[in-house]
Amino acid sequence: HKDSIEAEPLFTRPQAGQRRVPGFIKPDTNTHVYFYEQDHYYLSNFSAFTLQWKGIRFPTSEQAYHWERFAHADAELRDMVIDAPSAHDAFRLAQSQKAFQRPDWDQVKVGIMRSILLAKVDQHEYVRRKLLQTGNKELIEDSWRDPFWGWGEDGKGLNMLGKLWMEVRTELLAAQGGNRGIPLGLTQTKAHRQELIAGENWATKSAC
Repeated sequence: HKDSIEAEPLFTRPQAGQRRVPGFIKPDTNTHVYFYEQDHYYLSNFSAFTLQWKGIRFPTSEQAYHWERFAHADAELRDMVIDAPSAHDAFRLAQSQKAFQRPDWDQVKVGIMRSILLAKVDQHEYVRRKLLQTGNKELIEDSWRDPFWGWGEDGKGLNMLGKLWMEVRTELLAAQGGNRGIPLGLTQTKAHRQELIAGENWATKSAC
């Protein structure tokens, strides 16, 4: 018989050589929020939040992201991304057409994703509110498939999507404190969109 209840250990990154178990859903802890196909699915690009992006209404942010991937491709391919039945279909299409992605994609994709996330919170009060409710917890895309945007099978991935969401959260908190009466993230979103367009020299003139 124990006189006190031991604290339940926090979930941590897998140990070296330890493989992730696909489909295992981890609850939040006092320091971490895990999102992928679980409670905080609103942070996923596959979640059903439409996005107004560069004059086009996209069914999901995932489709806006892959539309940018093919900025230099034929309009037909970009239309296929928009019209894909689901975000998962858009992802599979993009993977099968990598030969046609813009040559500088690896250099610009993080900046593009960041701007898309800012637009998402700007356009959806629910996403903005839920993101702010995570406080200062570390946000982790708990994907065993993706070691770049998530933390991968062995927990050594970059978790880039989680890091970008934490950057967006920081900007929202700053806007909340310094721009009362202005929707959270509005000024930052416009600024980052302008930087994105200038930095990429975005000159796509298609009818997409």
